Amino acid sequence: MASSHHSRIGRREFLKGAAALTSLGLSLVTYPRTGHGQPKAGGVMPMAAFADPDIWDPHKGGGQAGIQASSQLYNQLVGWDPANPGKIIGDLAESWAISDDGSSYTFKLHPNAKWSDGRPVTAEDVTFSLARIADVGSPRASMWRTYIESWEALNPLTVRIKLKSPSAAFLPFLAVDFVKILPKHVVAAGVDVSKPENIVGSGPFKFVDWKKGDSYEVTRNSMYFKTGRPYLDGIRHYVIRDKGTLIAAYKFGEF
Repeated sequence: MASSHHSRIGRREFLKGAAALTSLGLSLVTYPRTGHGQPKAGGVMPMAAFADPDIWDPHKGGGQAGIQASSQLYNQLVGWDPANPGKIIGDLAESWAISDDGSSYTFKLHPNAKWSDGRPVTAEDVTFSLARIADVGSPRASMWRTYIESWEALNPLTVRIKLKSPSAAFLPFLAVDFVKILPKHVVAAGVDVSKPENIVGSGPFKFVDWKKGDSYEVTRNSMYFKTGRPYLDGIRHYVIRDKGTLIAAYKFGEF
């Protein structure tokens, strides 16, 4: 779990304090003390972003700044385990099975996964999203699309993906951050999800606001399907491009 005692300050005050410390010399500043005892859930955590999101639609972007912003709002079928980066774990997929010949994967979705508007996440959302990634020409689509022959929704909670031939690379490429599952009922209706205020996600957080060149904030999704998650009430991402300022901000005790 994580905790935060961060006080909500504006970016101007945030950087002003960091700049003041820089002018004094970083060697005079001590690192903030680490708290002891049991972790405590809650709080709004400050984080640094090296740039503004270039685009909030994960299917159309290929840059790190955009996916840093959108990843916390959506899920994917599978992902890399943050506690064990070499391991792939389920995200929306509660489980999956591989055919004996390795030519198809069948994914069972988590039955409690919901969009932030309360509607359930279904296999149709998955197949729609996979098709959309290919249709919009996502910069990252070629990594996994090369291996796929077809996909289909077998029932509301089951998706089967057939491969052109068995491949050990398919699942790792499916786990990259850009293969997000988006809500069919929102995107197919023509809603522009490149505008963050229009985003309906299934992820641990929901969009709050975005001040270009300054910061963007997300808040806890109370309907998130993973029990006890997220641990934080929210995250405030500060756009800080200068490394010296970032180091000073850390020593100032804001990170």
